[in-house]
Amino acid sequence: MIYTIGYTSLGFRIYQIIPKLRQIADEKRATIVDIRSRPYGLVNLNQLKRELGARYVWVQELGFPQYKENAERVNLPYNNIILMCAEKDYKCCHRADVAKILRNIRNDNEVIVHLNSAEVDGNTNNQKKLALGC
Repeated sequence: MIYTIGYTSLGFRIYQIIPKLRQIADEKRATIVDIRSRPYGLVNLNQLKRELGARYVWVQELGFPQYKENAERVNLPYNNIILMCAEKDYKCCHRADVAKILRNIRNDNEVIVHLNSAEVDGNTNNQKKLALGC
């Protein structure tokens, strides 16, 4: 399963965000894959590594403008992943594109769930079409 999340939708303080990320990763039995080009700012690399341990990995190559080409070469040996970036709305973020590319590489029938919305992207009848408002 491929999930996506924008951590800014979880709160505006580090003490709100990291526990929620840990809870989501535990509930989904997933690894958080940080796809920011620079994992610094409100939630930074060291904090995430310290607090999430093995449930966190930074894949810098998926944060660069050439992420489409890089996604085809990245090996993510995890069953369930949560692609994380800062942008609240996945429609305004590259993580939606990365999720689709990874789905094509991993398994075309794999469902993509955008955790900060009710939208499911995949081969399901529950898929909603939302207008792009970025």
